[in-house]
Amino acid sequence: MSPAPDWRQLDLTPGGRSLIEASAGTGKTWTIGVLYLRLLLENMFAPRRIVVATFTNAAAAELKERLRARIEQALALAQAGIAAAPDDSATDLCFLHARWQGNDACRHDDATRLALALAELDIAPIGTLHGLCTRILAEHPFAAGAAFRTPELVDAGALRDQLADDLWRVLHGEGDVGAALRQAAEPVLADLSRQKLAALLKLLMQPGVRVSAPVDVPMADQQAWADLLVAVTERTDLFKSSRSALRSRWQEIARYLGTPVDARDPSDLRNLGKLDACLCDLEKQLKPAACDDAQVMAALELSQTLVGTLEALLDKPRLSFLATLQHEARTQLDLRLARANQLGFDDLLTTVLEALRPDAQGNRVLADALFAQWPVAMIDEFQDTDPNQYGILDAIYRQADAVLRGRLLLIGDPKQAIYRFRGGDIHTYERARDAVAPNDRLLLDTNRRSSHAYVAAINALYARIGEKLGAPDSPTTISYRKVQASASECDVRFTHQDQPADALSFHDDSADPPGDDTGALLSCASRIAAMLDPSAGWRIDGRPLCASDVCVLVPRNHDAQRMVAFLRQRGIATVNRGRA
Repeated sequence: MSPAPDWRQLDLTPGGRSLIEASAGTGKTWTIGVLYLRLLLENMFAPRRIVVATFTNAAAAELKERLRARIEQALALAQAGIAAAPDDSATDLCFLHARWQGNDACRHDDATRLALALAELDIAPIGTLHGLCTRILAEHPFAAGAAFRTPELVDAGALRDQLADDLWRVLHGEGDVGAALRQAAEPVLADLSRQKLAALLKLLMQPGVRVSAPVDVPMADQQAWADLLVAVTERTDLFKSSRSALRSRWQEIARYLGTPVDARDPSDLRNLGKLDACLCDLEKQLKPAACDDAQVMAALELSQTLVGTLEALLDKPRLSFLATLQHEARTQLDLRLARANQLGFDDLLTTVLEALRPDAQGNRVLADALFAQWPVAMIDEFQDTDPNQYGILDAIYRQADAVLRGRLLLIGDPKQAIYRFRGGDIHTYERARDAVAPNDRLLLDTNRRSSHAYVAAINALYARIGEKLGAPDSPTTISYRKVQASASECDVRFTHQDQPADALSFHDDSADPPGDDTGALLSCASRIAAMLDPSAGWRIDGRPLCASDVCVLVPRNHDAQRMVAFLRQRGIATVNRGRA
């Protein structure tokens, strides 16, 4: 089945999920408003029963005001009536006109319902996901196993920095305190700095990140693996060539496993990563008869697990240290938060997620209570959702037998998922998307913000370089989708010498030294200076281009500082909007 043609046909009935994928400027917030209107009028939900969540307090406040304006507009139309059929492009007015045409009773009922919704909007659950979880702990302390005194929510980042300092001192101290951590860190301590330790803690303490200590593989098993691979590789009649890549990989692994642990050289497994490629191309590696050989089949089966096992053996000291460090840091942070009656933002999510799990008898008291209270939810910026956040939503809007319940609407831009903003996880997005039926999806593909020329340029760029987003070998299925522009044909605002200016241009950095982007920054600064010269003929809306019309985006704060210096050298007034 194909996706819904527009927002009016998107299924909002209980027992399913809806996905609205929206590129920048395609009317995502507008669509949230009209879908909210449908939930009020068609499904007859009161605002207090509709969760609307986004990722910042400022965005939530703006979204609430947009919803208020949408309700006020619909209420005014319900009270006055729509005299004539609206233009087809005004789909919100067309929806109301079709609903009320020849049915004054429905219009009057809707006016009453909208007036009540407007009065109730201030108590509606419209906010951030963290705010929603705070509300859950406050309103359901028994079911959530929470204290009656709600902990103070804090950003654990400052505590994590303090913890990094303390653990750094422990690693370079003596005595019984921290002895296990020092022992685990001994093989890696020479390469560990205070900055690296802080970076490791930031990663290790993210939601859902768990490092397990490596499992020892008995030497007897390793020797048996080596004997099997030696036996197979000595039978040259099995391979299409004596220089078969698969045979070479097996020989390298056999030599490594057959060497005493204290005499092993990790460089002997420098080609380990190529084993997967050999296994995917067996027709070029093995003779047809080899596929019926018991020893070969055993070696192939072993190869499926060898890569991960050998990588763990090679990295065992580091994995052991990371597992110990994570355990120690987590224990210390939890202790400090508990003493101060505080809760980190990530811990807030974990607490609620744990409370939503079934108890020993299989009861889901909190999940059932929350679903009864909020039978429908709309999640804005869903591409930034992490596994814990999605786990909370999935638990509420799914029955114990895994059948979907209520209606969960997920709204976001999949392309932004690759940036992992706010801890977002691209695999979580893909998992949630794959759980939505094709006919429960809505694609917003009309850009209402950018010019025809710019939209066409971006479409042409991805048509040339490929639509897949991410590294070429990435398993992600996120891709660029062609969009169309809705602006009028007379939307040319940016001109050069009275002709439409190029919407997209590139700096050729082929002559720049590898890894040095100074040339690109200098080129950008010189380009801006040339465009700001009134005699050059660059104009916007008929007037000469000025410095306040130009925005420069750079990869790092350090690049921003250098760009400011280059622009000021050229006499261009500049404001740095970085962290400072």
